[in-house]
Amino acid sequence: MTLPKLRNILLIDTFVLLTIYVIVLAGSSLQWRMLHDSPIVMYISLMIDKFGYVPYRDLLDVNLPGTYLIYALVGRISSYSDLGFRIADLIYLAAIAAPTWVWMRDFGKKVAWASALFGVMLYLSYGQVMSFQREFLILLPLMGALVTAVRFPERRFMSKYFIIGLLFGLAATIKPQAALGMPFLIAFQAWDLWRGEGLDRKRFLQMGVMTAVGFVIPIGMAILYLWQAGALPSFIEMAQNWWPLNLYITTITTDLQIVTGPVFRKYLWSGYITGILTLWLIPMFVGVWLALTSQLSASTKRRVWLLICLAWCYSIYTLLAAKFFPYHWFIYIYFVAQIAALCFVEQPQPVRGWKSLAPLVVLWLLVPVLLRPPAEFVSKLLGWEIPAPHNGRVDEIAAFLEENLQEGETVQPLDWTGGSVHAMLIAKAPIATPVVYDVIFYQNISSPYIQSWRQRFMGLMEADPPQFIIQIETNKPWIGGEDTTREFPALHAFMEAGYRIALAGDGYNVWERDRTD
Repeated sequence: MTLPKLRNILLIDTFVLLTIYVIVLAGSSLQWRMLHDSPIVMYISLMIDKFGYVPYRDLLDVNLPGTYLIYALVGRISSYSDLGFRIADLIYLAAIAAPTWVWMRDFGKKVAWASALFGVMLYLSYGQVMSFQREFLILLPLMGALVTAVRFPERRFMSKYFIIGLLFGLAATIKPQAALGMPFLIAFQAWDLWRGEGLDRKRFLQMGVMTAVGFVIPIGMAILYLWQAGALPSFIEMAQNWWPLNLYITTITTDLQIVTGPVFRKYLWSGYITGILTLWLIPMFVGVWLALTSQLSASTKRRVWLLICLAWCYSIYTLLAAKFFPYHWFIYIYFVAQIAALCFVEQPQPVRGWKSLAPLVVLWLLVPVLLRPPAEFVSKLLGWEIPAPHNGRVDEIAAFLEENLQEGETVQPLDWTGGSVHAMLIAKAPIATPVVYDVIFYQNISSPYIQSWRQRFMGLMEADPPQFIIQIETNKPWIGGEDTTREFPALHAFMEAGYRIALAGDGYNVWERDRTD
């Protein structure tokens, strides 16, 4: 057997083993639970879907309508259960992997196979906490736009660019900065047309107009929905006041500290550089080198530069959010992983030296380091139980609410991501006020907007007191730094005067109001 044939067999066998591993890992993930942000957004979607609440008017939150739409669809199909959520998560992941394969197919079957595998393994490697994060949701319309650009027939020119704009518009209804890649994609499409069939000014103008028309339609529909529901003024108030407090007036850092001025600029620079410098850059540069020195067509090689531009612009995405949590980097890393998959592009024969070894080195040395199995999977292999959310706190509170909450009664969480909202989701307990998480009361306290929400909240609590108040005391994130507090005297006095502790748990209390009041 010749060396090239042996090398090819080793690559294919490794891909087969990785595919089997991905299937096993995906099956194991069905036992995972919702964590962190996902139960909060799912709860808000439950209130919208089942209880008729309107976002921004009845529920104070910073997410955009596209996120609620996807979560509500998932919730309705899955009955807002953990298993249904996990199944939907895997279906959505497969829906992302499919266009990824199609998009990378022109680089060769091995490249397409590797890019789909890398994407799935990357996502699942984060474990439960990444499930259905908004960056994950954004990837489907992004990959759909890329596939439309390369697979939709050019003779249907107007429809093609309308669909591309529509898909980027859908992504922008999840997070506005999701549209960052649209100008790059259109520019590269124009470059391809100019180098191929030719591109005159009229056609270029049509391309831009149709993309813009498609882009504004989902955004316009979201605005129309908010206007018809009477929520547009509340959304504008939130966007004008709360968003700036968390972005470029002051920002909450990854360490949950409020910083301003030079400290803020240093935080942005260090956070960006630390995040962009990843070990993925090693196989990425190798992949670029192998692709550009291969026998791929000129148009396919130009697509390598598009991938590089997309990776770069979705690294800038994190700067626009001024946040550097792992999920903020997910789209950037996803595109870097696709570029890394170019290590498996077919090379002109005979292949010697590093070119012959690079694919196997990447697959056998770097992939195990970069795509380690999640802790949940390792725990199951070792026969350990995956800890329940917040070490059982969520299930304890949910069981209490299911047993004691009566029809027509409401619950108020005093929490952020400490598990109370997740418990309310399980118990399907309606919320008493628009405040789903109380972080707004303790940050930027000199702001008139924050003070107004403190007053509004107390007014709502006094006018229609909830039957239960869930107070999370430990394992709850707190904002620190300048202009923050952990005190809310009026709320404390209200609870002491009208409530008693009905359930005292590990780091939390459930306060109950006497039903005779």
